[in-house]
Amino acid sequence: MIARNYFSTHPVLRYAIEEIIVAYHADPMIDTHDFILIAVAPHYPLAQVTHFVQHHFATDRFLAFHAIDAFSGMETVSGIAMCVIAFEREGSIKTLLIEDMITYQDRAVNQTIAYLEANRDATHCFFSGHLEGEFSTFIDALEAAGEDKTLFSRFIGGACSGTRDPLTKETLTYQATADRIVKRGFVLVSFCGCDCAMSASLGYNPVGVAYTITGVAGKGNVAIDHNRSFIHTIDRLTRNIPDFEIRHLWYSPIVLLDEADGSITVVRTFKAIHHDSVEFYTPLKIGTRFKLSYAEPSNLLQADAQSAQEVVSQLPQCDLAFNFSCIARQYALEDRQKEEAKIYSKLLNAPLFGFFTFGEVGSKRNGKGLNVYNQTSLLVGITER
Repeated sequence: MIARNYFSTHPVLRYAIEEIIVAYHADPMIDTHDFILIAVAPHYPLAQVTHFVQHHFATDRFLAFHAIDAFSGMETVSGIAMCVIAFEREGSIKTLLIEDMITYQDRAVNQTIAYLEANRDATHCFFSGHLEGEFSTFIDALEAAGEDKTLFSRFIGGACSGTRDPLTKETLTYQATADRIVKRGFVLVSFCGCDCAMSASLGYNPVGVAYTITGVAGKGNVAIDHNRSFIHTIDRLTRNIPDFEIRHLWYSPIVLLDEADGSITVVRTFKAIHHDSVEFYTPLKIGTRFKLSYAEPSNLLQADAQSAQEVVSQLPQCDLAFNFSCIARQYALEDRQKEEAKIYSKLLNAPLFGFFTFGEVGSKRNGKGLNVYNQTSLLVGITER
């Protein structure tokens, strides 16, 4: 497989596309394409992006999607980033498009399970609408419906990131193909005839006592604190912070603890603090044990390096890498956020493509089942057989 990245930050869409086209035609390493991925900042009109791609590349084999920022090699791009893929041996790409995964959830789950069963050997990259967090209810339903949990062992991706449309009031986390714009669904891009290795980078260290969620509301995103012990802890943490806003707690998200050994399974990002409850960006379950956590940028980057080494140990030769990294994690990285892409690119020695997410999705540590993550960086390396 040959994969090449191109990008432009020109504010005018036409000129941004032209810059990418010029770079592509000047590249001696690639002169054809089997599939194209395009990360599009929300200020560009998505429909026009697809028009320009069809016109200049003469193809309908592409996926465009919203991303506030994207990874293009070692660069973090607030513009348009494009990954052009050409296969040389056994590789190919299949796609599954689901237009409404919430209203018709049962149908969407059944279609996805059937697709995964028919393509067990593929690596599935998930590009989803955020839907104000509702994408996670679909993932929970999908995971529950898969009788064979190994079905999700090669499943990875995230919810696209975007800004709120002032007219529709909907957050722009769309995907676009040659003939449609998907606003309430997702697209799976499946790499067939390829080997892969995956890893999840957390880097948050648990601190303090463990709490237990005693009640939930609002689709499970609101954790009710009946005895108010956790609320009192949050009050003590935040009362002396000048001009406190919820993003300050992104430096100290909660980590969910494994029931068996107490290890960290996933991270959850604060969304709001209420009188007797705490709201998160992703649902929680009654009885879940958790702790507060803390990480400095150096801790997060160290976890990234370890994650990349895990991928390299499983996949010494990598043709293309994808990174799905939470936008809250990028906030916590502060002025060192660009180092994450550099670490992955250098250690995997491969083109890196990906984007800032509003939530990540990947297989569980044992490869059996799916997790919805927050403040996590998911990495997958892919090589053609």
